[in-house]
Amino acid sequence: MKKIKKITILFLCILVSACTVDYDLTIKSQGQIKESATFSQDRNFYNQTKKELSVLINNEYDAIKQQFGYEKHNFSNKITKDIVTHNMNREYETVDQYFNESPFYDLFFGLNDINKTDNGTLYRVKKDMLRYETEYPYSIFLGLEQPVDIIEVSIRFHNKVVETNADFEDNFTNTYTWNINQNDLEKEITFELANSKRYDIIIIDYLTDYFLTYLPVFVIAGVVGISILYVYGYLKRQIRVRNQI
Repeated sequence: MKKIKKITILFLCILVSACTVDYDLTIKSQGQIKESATFSQDRNFYNQTKKELSVLINNEYDAIKQQFGYEKHNFSNKITKDIVTHNMNREYETVDQYFNESPFYDLFFGLNDINKTDNGTLYRVKKDMLRYETEYPYSIFLGLEQPVDIIEVSIRFHNKVVETNADFEDNFTNTYTWNINQNDLEKEITFELANSKRYDIIIIDYLTDYFLTYLPVFVIAGVVGISILYVYGYLKRQIRVRNQI
């Protein structure tokens, strides 16, 4: 199973070699987790036309979705003149489900330690170095012969953060970021979450999710509404013209 996950990441980073990874998580107050992994690379790496590349990528996505751990992921890509970007995202109902089923957690980290504290809950996540050294002989960083340049891990919390070892902190959005590269293979991600919540973040995320979920409905309703007003105005003008005659 881990070999399949390794091959999937290898494919994506071959497509986007040299590879950079933006790994974003949102940890909600009830324990649900939203996961998003984005791989980016210079467009000049490819020899295919945009149409050929699009077909290749979508065929590979279909193959990846058949593998264990990726069945519930959503795949998308964006091809521009300069950059090719791949995104894989999924939601998990609990923290335990994330630890057990996320292929990215399994590949990027592998070990976790969770403890209750007087202030809330303390989380420690780090790489399983023994497994990386034995499973991935070419490179213990993602098991790639051509390692990725950097992984940027950003976590947005719905709970207040008591303490963290993040490299960057954005208190306004309650988002914390860690940069991991080949020189930081044993880097640990640590954060302590309070029991109290950031209701401003919860409300913003709820409204954003609600808007995105019903955006097609809003668009259709808007088009229908504009069409009705246009027809109404047109008929009204026709009636006025006839009455004048």
